Amino acid sequence: MSESTTCYYRNGTVAENDTPCANSEMCCPSGDACMSNGLCRDKNNFQNGSTVTFPGGVTYNYTGLYYTPSCRNETYDSCSIQCTTYDSYKGQYIWACNAALTSYCCHLDSDNLGQDDCCSHGIFSLASPVILGDTVSSTTAPTMTAATTTSGSPAKTDTNTTSSPSVTSTPISTPAPSSAAPLSSGAKAGIGVGVAAAVIIIIVLAAMWYRAARRNRPQINAAGATVTTYEKSELDATVQAQRLELDATTHANRQQVLSELPAN
Repeated sequence: MSESTTCYYRNGTVAENDTPCANSEMCCPSGDACMSNGLCRDKNNFQNGSTVTFPGGVTYNYTGLYYTPSCRNETYDSCSIQCTTYDSYKGQYIWACNAALTSYCCHLDSDNLGQDDCCSHGIFSLASPVILGDTVSSTTAPTMTAATTTSGSPAKTDTNTTSSPSVTSTPISTPAPSSAAPLSSGAKAGIGVGVAAAVIIIIVLAAMWYRAARRNRPQINAAGATVTTYEKSELDATVQAQRLELDATTHANRQQVLSELPAN
C-alpha cells in the first residue's frame, strides 16, 4: 500500500480536499465515509432519511448519494474508476438505485443534484457496502452551493467540493390504540349519590301512599260496627247539608201549625 498522503484524480490532478482512507489506497472528501465497495458515502447521505437544510431554508434529502474516490497513487491501482475517465479532474456524484445498495448510476447533470432519472440511463453493480474505517475528517471542509432548479434539487458549484442529493422515504408511525379510561372516584361518588337519592324518593312516595290509603280505610268501632272516617272537608259539607235539611223541616212544620189555627 502506498505511503503517500496525497490524493489524485484520474488525470493526475491533486485532490486537495480529499483525505486518505484508513488501510486503503482510496481517498474521500473530508466528512464523507469510506465504503468497502470503493465509493465515498456523501456526508449528507443520512441512513435514517434525515434531510439537509441549506442557507435560505432550502431542504433536500440525500439518502442514497455517493461520490467517486480519488486515489493515493496516480495509476489508480486498487481504486474504483466507476463514473470516471482518464480525463477526470474532479470527483463525480453517484446515486444508489435500490434499497440493497447493489445497483448504482453515474450522476451526469452538473446543474441539478437530484436523482431524477439517473437510474434510467444505465446502472452498474457493486457489493453492498459497509463503512471502511472511520469517517474521513479534516480541518478544511468542502463547500457546496445549493440553488433551486426546475426539478427542485440543488445545483452544485464545483471547487473540488462535496455536496449531496436524495432517495428518501418517510417513516410512518402507527398510533397505538387507546383504551377506555376507568371511572374516576368523583364519578363513582356521583353515581352513588344519585342512586341513594332515588331510593329515598321512592321510600317517601311509598310512605305517603300508605298514609293516604290508611286514612281512607273504613274503621271498626268497639261494637263491631263499621265507621267511615272522612276528611275535614267532607265533614263540613255533610254538616252543612244536614243543617239545611233541618231548617227546611222546621219551616214546613211551622207552616202546618199556622194553617191549623182558627181564623179570627
